[in-house]
Amino acid sequence: MVTGNKTTVTHFIILGFPALKKLQLLLFFVGLVVYVLTLCGHLIIITIVHIDQRLNTPMYFFLSNFSFLEIWYTSNIVPKMLEVFLGKDQTITYTGCITQLYFFITFGTAECFILAIMAYDRYLAICNPLRYPTLMNNKVCLYLAVCAWVGAFIINIPPLISLCRLPFCGPNEINHFFCDVPPLLKLSCIQPHEAELSNFIVATSVIVSSFLLILVSYILIIITVLKIPSSSGRQKAFSTCGSHLAVVTIFYSTLMFMYVRPTSTFSVDSVDFNKVVSMFYTVITPMLNPLIYCLRNKEVRDALQKAIWGKCMLLSKSSSIPGKPQNCTFNVGTVLIIAKRAPIIHAHITNSHALPVMVGNQTDECFFWLLGLSNDLQLQILLFGLFLLIYLSTVVANVMIMLAVKSNPNLQSPMYFFLSHLSFLDVCYSSVTLPKMLETTIAKQKTVSVRGCFTQAFFILFSATTEVFMLSSMAYDRYCAICKPLHYMNIMNIAFSYKLVATSWTIGFLYALANTLPLLRLEFCGSNIIKHFSCELPSILSLSCSDTFMNKMLFFISGGTVGIVSLSLTVVSYINIISTILRITSTEGRQKAFSTCSSHLIVVTLFYGTGYFRYLRPSSASSVVLDEILSIQYSIITPLLNPIIYSLPNKEMKTSFKKILKW
Repeated sequence: MVTGNKTTVTHFIILGFPALKKLQLLLFFVGLVVYVLTLCGHLIIITIVHIDQRLNTPMYFFLSNFSFLEIWYTSNIVPKMLEVFLGKDQTITYTGCITQLYFFITFGTAECFILAIMAYDRYLAICNPLRYPTLMNNKVCLYLAVCAWVGAFIINIPPLISLCRLPFCGPNEINHFFCDVPPLLKLSCIQPHEAELSNFIVATSVIVSSFLLILVSYILIIITVLKIPSSSGRQKAFSTCGSHLAVVTIFYSTLMFMYVRPTSTFSVDSVDFNKVVSMFYTVITPMLNPLIYCLRNKEVRDALQKAIWGKCMLLSKSSSIPGKPQNCTFNVGTVLIIAKRAPIIHAHITNSHALPVMVGNQTDECFFWLLGLSNDLQLQILLFGLFLLIYLSTVVANVMIMLAVKSNPNLQSPMYFFLSHLSFLDVCYSSVTLPKMLETTIAKQKTVSVRGCFTQAFFILFSATTEVFMLSSMAYDRYCAICKPLHYMNIMNIAFSYKLVATSWTIGFLYALANTLPLLRLEFCGSNIIKHFSCELPSILSLSCSDTFMNKMLFFISGGTVGIVSLSLTVVSYINIISTILRITSTEGRQKAFSTCSSHLIVVTLFYGTGYFRYLRPSSASSVVLDEILSIQYSIITPLLNPIIYSLPNKEMKTSFKKILKW
């Protein structure tokens, strides 16, 4: 309890988003993902600035400071916000609230100062290029960074003191997701004129002064750039400012709206809108900033590609890597057939730099070389740990879904029957790709045998196609449940459910077989380097020296047919579902009907979106980096997200999970 100023409140209750109480778990999951992405993004920027010698400049020194600041900025707010969303503990002590508030305004002030310094750095680099190394040397950079941090801590002490003098003896509910100034001032027992004025003056002076410095810097930059005669010179000068300008625009627009106005203008009706605005500059913007600097800044992009994909960029320019096997002329059918009959196979190898051959009691074998994601040792260890965690989480989460469905009598329905099969498929799908990916991530010899590569390609197609039709079966199940509730149990009986599952598996098997068998007639006589982390069919076809037109046409036509048919079944089901739901008179009935479809709809969107973009597009529009990102999304991330998506909004699933965990 705080005494001396009639302060009797010892703790506050943070309400968060009470209007979205039913979506609290979803908000928690989204917030957690955003927070992890924010931390990863800024840590990546700090790491590449530290390890890449080309980025050892004042501009990137301030950028790494900014990223370090963003980590603290979000970590001050998001963990408690997630705790509130989870509903475990919505209380915060008076001291904890004041501490969170002080660090929030301090880190926000430091961000304003750092952004202003970065604008000044760009002004010197463009307007005074000859004197730039002297004016912005290491000592000056360090001095400016220290001034930004120390100044931010000092300038916010007076508003903090005026706030601490206020008595809090009435309501203790903060209608926000963290301890911010305006909602806290509303809880005071007296009119907080002094505290309001102090906060307004400091906020206005910090935001307006830093913004004016940025504005003046860019006016001078624009004037200088417009004097450059060459178009390429002007474009190059502007490109160094684009990322910073985008960050400044997003950050200051929301910040000025919130704080450069008197607190008395806050109304009850605008509380939720203010929370959304606050969510942007405290949670969303810190996540977007690394993306903006990576996407718009060529030097950062190049450093990031060099760090993550290593020699992958060099391979696009050269087909030769010393010390690695490159060329092998062989017919796949010959290799696969003769390998069973003879201890030594020549497999039509005609090049002196042929692929490795195993002799003696072992069969002769040709190999493909999987590039994986990185050749950097430190990143390999990091990626190995990350994807191992993802794989274990995927397996555990999907196995828990299967156990929950099997153990709970309330889940013995067609909907959960299909869900358990989808979880089994996700385990299989991840197990086809991730173990080999983990092996090649840390192994020196990133090889896979021809038979192993084709087997993996077969099971990737098999699992993906089966999952597509399983999702269509689930959509049809929802259609029967909502549009034909009286006949539902007769239509979706056990026998018919098993038929749908068996049909999905059969179509998946036949589709995979139809696309992998023609590979046996192909010859491979060029590079054996697969620029991917797994053996996917397009990557294999790109290495063949035979005419692959028929293979590509078969893959495109059959894949398009499978995708369009399954998606059409899903779309038609949902059109009928929506038309039926809209005829329901009660709001509660409509909401209940929609709630049974929301999880499935999210999973369908995630899976189909990336799958269609990855495969049903012209090969001329493809790129190694984009293909790997898309493959990671639908083959690794989606199987991890599926159990989370299905369990968060589902009360029966959560109850089953609790029972399993108690066991």
